[in-house]
Amino acid sequence: MRKAKRIRRTNPAELVLMNPTNPAELVLMGTANPHRHHGVKQKYAIRWNTGNISHCMNSHEEAEKMLRDFHGAGHIIPVAVRQGNPMDTSEDAREIRSGFVGRESNRYIVMDEPHIPKGDYAQLGFLYSLAVKPTGGGEVREISFARGIRVISDRSRRQIYFAAGRQFLSTRELGEFSQVAADEINLGECREIIYLAKKYQAGVDNEAAGKTVEWRHKFGEETGILPRLWYDTKNNRLILRGGDYRVEDAGIVN
Repeated sequence: MRKAKRIRRTNPAELVLMNPTNPAELVLMGTANPHRHHGVKQKYAIRWNTGNISHCMNSHEEAEKMLRDFHGAGHIIPVAVRQGNPMDTSEDAREIRSGFVGRESNRYIVMDEPHIPKGDYAQLGFLYSLAVKPTGGGEVREISFARGIRVISDRSRRQIYFAAGRQFLSTRELGEFSQVAADEINLGECREIIYLAKKYQAGVDNEAAGKTVEWRHKFGEETGILPRLWYDTKNNRLILRGGDYRVEDAGIVN
C-alpha cells in the first residue's frame, strides 16, 4: 500500500454479464459469442480447480476436449443461457459495455461470485488500485492489486462491483484501515479508483485509443458524496457501497 499520488487519464467509458441459473452465477458479456434465439440454450463450461469458470461451450464434447487439454484441472458444469426478452438477453448490459468502450459487445463469460446478486452485468475494465480514507483515521492510502479483478457495473449503472481475481487483504493490511474484527469491515471512504481498459471513443486521444491504459476516476467530484469500501472477510471480497456515481459512455461520472 502507498499514499495516493498518481495522476491518470480522466475518463471518456467499459463489458457485459448475462443471465445465470443459480443465485451465485453471473454471466459477463465480452468473451464468447452467445446464441441469439428464444428459450433456454443448454451450454457447458468448466469450473477450474482455481474456482474460476471458463467460457461457455456449445457441447459437452467440446468441454471434455478442453478439460483433456488442461489435464483434467477442473470439472464440467451445465450452463443454461436464457434468451428471448430484454431481461434475458442482457440488452441493457450489452449497451453499457458497448458504449463504455466504444465497440459493440456480443460476447460473454459465466462467473460465480458469492457477494454479487445473480444477473446481467457490464465489465468496465480491470482494477488497478483504490484510494481510501481509513475509517480509523490517518492519510488517504492507495491499495494496489494484481491484474485479474474485474470492475463491473449492474444494469442500473449506479452500482460497481469487483469480481474474480485476488482480492485478499491480510490482517495487517486491514488493520491500517480499521481495528474492528467482523465478517464485514468498513475500510473507509473510497476517494478514487484506477482501472485498466481499452477504449475506442472519439474523445480518447490517439496515443491511448485501443490500448490498455490506466484510467482514473475521483469519486464525489461534483456532489461530494463518496462511496465507502467494505471488506468481506469470509469470502475475501471488496465491496463498494453508497456514493452518487453513474456509469456513462463517457466514463464513471458523479
